[in-house]
Amino acid sequence: MNTTIKKKDNFTKSDIYPLIEGFDLFVNLSLVTYLCSYFLPEVELRKSILIITFFALFSYFSKFFILRLCSILSKKIKKINVCLHLFFGYLLVIIAPSGELSILSIILFLLSRFIIGNCFALTYLSQSSYEFSVQKLKYWIIFLLGLIIGSIILFLINEIFSNSELNSWAWKVIYSFNLLLVFLLYIFFFKNEDYKLDEINQLVINYVKKSKTARLLELLHLIIPFISFVLFATSEWLPKFSNPNNMQFLQYDFLYLSLTIMLTLFIIPLSNLIGKKQSANFFFITPIVISFCCIFFEHTSSYSIDLVKLFLSLFSSFSICLLVIRFDNKNLKDELFKFDLFNIINVTLILIIPMIFYAFLNFSISYNIIYILFTTLMGTSYLFHIYGKR
Repeated sequence: MNTTIKKKDNFTKSDIYPLIEGFDLFVNLSLVTYLCSYFLPEVELRKSILIITFFALFSYFSKFFILRLCSILSKKIKKINVCLHLFFGYLLVIIAPSGELSILSIILFLLSRFIIGNCFALTYLSQSSYEFSVQKLKYWIIFLLGLIIGSIILFLINEIFSNSELNSWAWKVIYSFNLLLVFLLYIFFFKNEDYKLDEINQLVINYVKKSKTARLLELLHLIIPFISFVLFATSEWLPKFSNPNNMQFLQYDFLYLSLTIMLTLFIIPLSNLIGKKQSANFFFITPIVISFCCIFFEHTSSYSIDLVKLFLSLFSSFSICLLVIRFDNKNLKDELFKFDLFNIINVTLILIIPMIFYAFLNFSISYNIIYILFTTLMGTSYLFHIYGKR
C-alpha cells in the first residue's frame, strides 16, 4: 500500500517573488514607448520599440546563465541575498541619465535587466530544498496577480501624470514603487534570507547533463501563455502603432487574462480527479483540433477576431496546466533539469516577441496564421510528449 503523503503547497514569504516578477514583466513592456523617448530619443519610434522590447526581455535571456554564474561567484562569495540585488537592479534604472549620456543609460538598463533576470531565476529554486517552484500552480496564479497589480498601478500613474511628464521622467515612479517594495521586503522579511552559492554549485557539479531536445520541444506550448502575457502588458500602446487591421486583436484586455486565471484554477483540481494522463491528452489534442479546423475559415468579422483572443486565453490556461501536471513526472526528477528546460524557453522570448511586434507593426496579419502558430506549437509539443513516453 502506498503510504506516501503529498505535501501541500502552503504559501511562504518567498511566494512574493512571482508577484514581483509578474509586476516587473508588465511594467517593462507597458512602458516601452516612454522608455523609447528616454533612452533612444533620436531613433525612429517603430525601430526603437523593437530595440527597447529586446532590452526589456533581456532579463529572460539572462536567466539561462544563472547556474554558470553561481559556479563562478561561489569561488569568491558564499551567499547572495536576492531581495538586496533586486533593489540594486531597480536602482540602476532610476539613476540612469538621459541626453548626451544615453549610451551609459542603455548600459545601466541592460545591466539592470541582467541582474533582475538572474535574481528571478534564482527564486525558481526554493531555498530549503532547491525544488523547482515554477511547476507549482501557486507560482502561476501569483505571477498573474502581479500582472494585474501592474495594470492597476499603471492606470493610477496615467491618471496622475501627463503624457509629457511620463515621457520625460514620471515613468520612473513605477520603478520607484518596485524599489520601495523590495526595500521593505528586505528590511522586514528577507534580511537574513540568503541563497548559499556553494550549495547551488555543488548541485551543478552533481548535475548530470541530459539530452534536452525532446523535453524542450515538448515545452514549446509555453510560448502561447507568454504571448498572451505580453499582449496584455502592451495592450495600451501596441494597437496605436500597429497596422490598423491588427488593432482589435492587440486590444487584449483584462477580461481575457482573468479568463485564463479562472480556467487554470478550475482545471487543475479537475485534472487531478480525472487523471493526469487523460488530462494531458485532452489539453494537447483539444487546441490542436480547434486550431487546425479554424485554419480553413475566413476571419474577417469582429466576432471571429474576439474568438481568436478567446482561444488564446483558453490555450494559455491549457499550457500552464500541462506544465503543472507534466513536470511532476518520474522521468523529470532532476530539479536542475527542469530548471534548465524552463530557462531555455525563456531565452526564446527575446527572439520571438520582437519578431511578433515587427509583424504586427508593419503588416496586416491573417488570423489563419495565428491558428497555424497554435497548431504548430501544440502539435510539436504533443508529438514529443508521445516520444518522451518511450
